[in-house]
Amino acid sequence: MSDGLTLNDAVLSEAGRKLIEAAAGMLNNSVKRPAAVPTISALSGEIDLYLRGISVARAALADAAKAASLTVLSVMEQSAALDAEIAAALPAGFSLREGKS
Repeated sequence: MSDGLTLNDAVLSEAGRKLIEAAAGMLNNSVKRPAAVPTISALSGEIDLYLRGISVARAALADAAKAASLTVLSVMEQSAALDAEIAAALPAGFSLREGKS
């Protein structure tokens, strides 16, 4: 197992973009549920509950994707702020070895 965690900005950015696309897809691509499902059996009530459940699940997935994308954005912002603080605290040329640029 790795001793460290590597967070790549490009990968995080792509993950955030995909999460936003997923949230939009869940919200915008749902099919309107019929008011009543006619059946020849007594299952129409169960089918109706199932379809309502799917609608609730889609909304929950969209909310989760949105929350996850905001978390990714926050991680990226905090990482950038930490990088800036470290850079400001180090003397100029700290990472340069003698004789190398």
